[in-house]
Amino acid sequence: MIRILQISDIHWLAIPDAMDDYNLMRREFLDDIESFHKNGNGNFDHLLICGDIAYSGEKEQYTKAQIYIEKICDRIKLKQSEVYVVPGNHDKQRNAGKPELRNLIQSGLACESANDKMFYDLMEGDIETFRDLFVPFKEYRDFSAGYDSVEIMMDKCIERKDIDADKDHTYWKSIISYNLDGYQVHLYGFNTSLSCDQYDWDDWETKRNGHKMFLPKFAYNDFHKKKGKHIYISMMHHPTKYLANGGKIEEEFDKFFQLQFYGHVHIPDASQNSDKSTVRVFSGAMQPPGALDKKDCNYCPVFNIVELSINKNMDGMDFLHINLRVNRWNDATKKFEDDKKASKEFDVEINANPSRWENAPAPVQPKLPDGVTIRDIRVKFVSRLNTKRIINSVYHGFFDETQTSHTNNVNFLKKINEDNKWIELWNKMQ
Repeated sequence: MIRILQISDIHWLAIPDAMDDYNLMRREFLDDIESFHKNGNGNFDHLLICGDIAYSGEKEQYTKAQIYIEKICDRIKLKQSEVYVVPGNHDKQRNAGKPELRNLIQSGLACESANDKMFYDLMEGDIETFRDLFVPFKEYRDFSAGYDSVEIMMDKCIERKDIDADKDHTYWKSIISYNLDGYQVHLYGFNTSLSCDQYDWDDWETKRNGHKMFLPKFAYNDFHKKKGKHIYISMMHHPTKYLANGGKIEEEFDKFFQLQFYGHVHIPDASQNSDKSTVRVFSGAMQPPGALDKKDCNYCPVFNIVELSINKNMDGMDFLHINLRVNRWNDATKKFEDDKKASKEFDVEINANPSRWENAPAPVQPKLPDGVTIRDIRVKFVSRLNTKRIINSVYHGFFDETQTSHTNNVNFLKKINEDNKWIELWNKMQ
């Protein structure tokens, strides 16, 4: 089994705890998850945070968020290497760079008939303006780098480096399990907030004339399922109905991912598509702005516990069983409680994706020191201040001075994986 603690929409402010109306709720959350962990319910394997980590993308807000994430991990004995993040619309410094020009471009990116061409033409024809689309995410980039959750295109644009349109995707991916009853489990993280500004569309009467968000084809147009036993999970902030070309994107995601996590909507929900091939989990918000002043019990702090396991039916067919446990804040008792109405269970049919020429190969996990995972090694490596020395000590002259540190790290770790040198890298960092 894999057990995921999933939260979203924290909206951290850089204010003293004594001034923060959510301070009590956050303390109770820590107590609640610690009690879950200690009272025989099992360990958490991963923490997923689906955007809006900060309130306005400021460095001080991410510092507060990082300290709290450390507290979460400490309470449930989770390695910080098992934290994964994606940005939301609040994770942008909207006045950074050239906001007036960026607002015009962002509105254009909502044009469903031409937005991907516009995005690519801007990349090819005016790279400086193209880079400015990513400038507001600098503080988020610095924060997410500590969790090995940075997309290469964002990193290169912030660092003013050249882009390789064939290699630099607008997503990150990670293997979160090498053996869930024989299946490798892959997690993909996406940035749906690239075009967000004060003119965004939302499902409120005052926002319905706004523009929708943009997820470029660079993020989803080259999905390819590996041969063998694999499960694919996505996480991003905005549900597809908020995106330009959302119907097409939803279709592509439903074909590729068996489980999809979303934030932004602040009210928890989950559903399965008509052919039972995927489940979409719409997170509630951990700290929905103004929620403690509202009388609507639906609009309140929420966190999710998601348990994944493999079941077989009578015909021997494999299913991914998803047990979603929604936990809702009760402002009257000042405690979290089970939300039995929002909690649901699903089964998604999964079959190995064999080549027609051979049987599906079993996933292979590299041999590692006891208690150490590849994710541990990756995060420890990318968190170091100077990775250049290690890179060149493993592969002489491998570090490319024309590229960003993050790009060098990604290329180096890809080479380490190809050559199965994880133990050598681990030993060099001791």
